[in-house]
Amino acid sequence: MRLQIIEEVVDEVSSNPVISGWIKKDRVRTLTANYLNNLTDEEIIEKSTTDQLATELAAVIKKKFGIQILRFDLMNLKPL
Repeated sequence: MRLQIIEEVVDEVSSNPVISGWIKKDRVRTLTANYLNNLTDEEIIEKSTTDQLATELAAVIKKKFGIQILRFDLMNLKPL
C-alpha cells in the first residue's frame, strides 16, 4: 500500500505542469516515503479513509517547497 500511495502522490504532482517543473519525481518519492515511514500500517489505513492522509502529505510538500496551493486527491486509494 505504501508504494501505491507514493506513486499516486508522484502522479498528482506530475500532472500539474507548473509544480512538476519545480519538483522532481524522485524528490516527491523521497518526501512521501519519509512521511509514510513515520506511520504505522494502521495509521496509514485510518488516515487514508478520510482526507487526512492527502492533507498531511500536501502539507509536507508545500512546507518543503514553499508552495501555497496544493491539494491531493488520494480518495481513490483503498486499503489492502
